[in-house]
Amino acid sequence: MIRWYFTSGIILFGVNPQRNGGSSLFSGSKKYHLAVMNTLESRLQRWFPENSTRNRLMVVLAFVGLFFLTLTPVRSNDIWWHLETGRRLWSTHHFLKQDPYSWTMRGASWINGEWLFQIGLYAVYVAGGWVCVILAKSFCILTILACPWLTVRRSGASPWLATAAAIWVFYAARPGWTERADLLSVMAFGFLLMSLAEADRDAADSSRRWLVWPLVFVIWVNTHGGFALGLASLFLWAAGRRMDHHPLPPRFGWILAACIIATLLNPYGPDMHLFIGRVSWLAQRSPATEWTHPPWNKMWWMFWLTLALCGLELLASHGKRWRWAVILILVATAFGTVRHRRYVPFFVLSAVPFLAASPVAGFTKRWNGLLTVFSLPVLFLWSVQGARGIEGGISSMITTRGAMDYIEQRHVAGPFYNDWELGSYWIWRFKGEPGDFLDGRSGAVEGFTALREAAMRAKLGGPRVWQSFLQRYGVRSALICMPEPSAASLMPYYFPPEKWKLLYSDEQALLFTRNYSRKRLGPLTQGLPRS
Repeated sequence: MIRWYFTSGIILFGVNPQRNGGSSLFSGSKKYHLAVMNTLESRLQRWFPENSTRNRLMVVLAFVGLFFLTLTPVRSNDIWWHLETGRRLWSTHHFLKQDPYSWTMRGASWINGEWLFQIGLYAVYVAGGWVCVILAKSFCILTILACPWLTVRRSGASPWLATAAAIWVFYAARPGWTERADLLSVMAFGFLLMSLAEADRDAADSSRRWLVWPLVFVIWVNTHGGFALGLASLFLWAAGRRMDHHPLPPRFGWILAACIIATLLNPYGPDMHLFIGRVSWLAQRSPATEWTHPPWNKMWWMFWLTLALCGLELLASHGKRWRWAVILILVATAFGTVRHRRYVPFFVLSAVPFLAASPVAGFTKRWNGLLTVFSLPVLFLWSVQGARGIEGGISSMITTRGAMDYIEQRHVAGPFYNDWELGSYWIWRFKGEPGDFLDGRSGAVEGFTALREAAMRAKLGGPRVWQSFLQRYGVRSALICMPEPSAASLMPYYFPPEKWKLLYSDEQALLFTRNYSRKRLGPLTQGLPRS
C-alpha cells in the first residue's frame, strides 16, 4: 500500500527516481521515499504558492463565520439579577454591600464582585436592548478568539494553523460562551497568556508590556473573580521560568507585587480574596451546573479531545520539548477544568496554542498554500450556514413571565418560596418587593449557601420534611420549576390538594398557594388554570 502511494505520486507529479537518488521504481529505501516526498512538496508549493490575499480572505471568512455563530439568543439565567443590580448601581451611585432582594436574608452581607460588569451590562442594555447585549457578547468572544490566533501566528506558524486554532477554541469551549462576567475574565486571561508567550520568546523586549498589567488587574478584580486565576498563572509562569533556568523579565517581581496590590483596590478590600477562596471551597458541593464536571456527551467532545491530545503530546515528548512555564499553567487549568466545567474556556485557551506548537502541526507551514486554497470554499459555505442560523432575543427557558404576571395581577399573597433557578428573573421583575426566597447568588450572600443546602435536603427528605421546611419559614405561596415528567407524579405528595391550591402552570413553572379553605381539589393534572 505504501509503495502504491509513492508510485502514484511519481506518476502524477512526474518524479524521476534516478534523478532524486532512487535506484528503481519500487525501491523501498528510506532515501528514495524521502526524495519522493520532497519532490511532492516542492511541486505542491509551486502550484499553490503563498498568497497574502488568499490568507487574508481565509482569516476574514473564518471570523465572519464565527461572528455569525455567536449571534444566539440570551441564555444566561443570571443575567436578570445582573441587570437589576446594574440599574440600581447606576441610579443610586452606591455600592451594594447588603442584600436588598431576598426576604430570607434581607440586609445580610453581600460581596458583589462583578459590579463593574453589571454597570456595563445595564448601559449596553439601555443603549440597544437585547440586540446590543448579543452584539457585545459576540465582540467579547471574537476578541477572545483573536488571542490564540495572534499567539499561534507570532510563534511562526502558518496563517492556516492560526485560523484553525481560533476555530478549535470556539468549538471546544462553546458551552461557556454565555452572557456572563466570565467572558471578560476569559478575555483578560487570553491577553495574559499572549503576554506570557511574548515574554517566553524575548523576556527583555516584553518588559514594557508588563507595566499595563497592574491596571488590568484593577479592572479585572472589579469585574469577575477570575482574577485569582490570573495571579496564579503569573506565579506558575515565574516558577516555571526558574525551573527552566531562564531569567525573568526585568522588574518582574515589582510588577507582580503591583498586580497583587491592585487586586485590593475594590469596594470590599481583602474580603474579596476571602470570598473567592470561600466560593472555591463551597463549589465542591454546589448543585449549580457550572460547578459540576464536564459531562460525557456530544456537546463536550471537542473539549475531551483537546484534553486527550494534550496528554498524548506530553507523553510523546516526555516533557523535553516544552518549558515548565507552559506545562505548569496547562496542568493547573486542566485540573480545574476536570473538576468544574466553568474553567473550560481557560484551559482551552492555554491548550490549543500548546498543541499548535507541536512538531506534528509543523507540516501546515510548508503546505499552507494548498490548505488555504481548499479551506476557502469550505469556510464560505460554513459562514453561509452560520448566517442562516442567526437568532436573537432571549431564550424562553430563562424567563417565567407568565407566572410573574399572574402574581402581580392577582396580588398573590406571600411570603414566597421559589426555586433558586427562578430567583434571578424574580429580582428583575419585582426588584425586591416582594423579596425572593433564594437565587443564584449562593456563596456571595451570607447565609445563602446554608439555606440552599437546607432546601435541597428538604426536597430529598420526602414530603413530610418538605412540608416542615416550608412551615418553618412561614411560606404561603410557592413557585417551583416545572418538574421532569418522571417526577410530576410526586407533586400531589409534596403539595397535597387539601393544603395547597395550584394557581398557575406553564412550561417553566408551577405556582401554589396555601388552601386555607381546606376544600379538596381534583387531580393536579386536570384543568390547570392559565393566565
